[in-house]
Amino acid sequence: MAEHASCQLTQRELRNDSGAIMRGVERGDSFTITRNGTPIGRLIPIRRRTFASGRGTRRRIADLMIASVAHVHGLPLYTTNPTGFSGLAEPVTIEAVQRPDPR
Repeated sequence: MAEHASCQLTQRELRNDSGAIMRGVERGDSFTITRNGTPIGRLIPIRRRTFASGRGTRRRIADLMIASVAHVHGLPLYTTNPTGFSGLAEPVTIEAVQRPDPR
């Protein structure tokens, strides 16, 4: 597995070199953004597997946020769409449920 760079950038560097930084993210590099020397955010590449699943990035991120809340609280994740959570490693337990009859 290839090693990718991870470095800190100032807000000014992000603004002035955004094209080069985005190309770095596409290559797999990660960046921590700082303001006045304090880290305020990260730019990290999205795994290609997200796109391969056929789901949009926003929906996948929402699914991962839901799964992380279940994990933090030690709860199973109940969903009518268990395939939406495919690729998650343990310890999240996915429980499929039926949609209620709309009558």
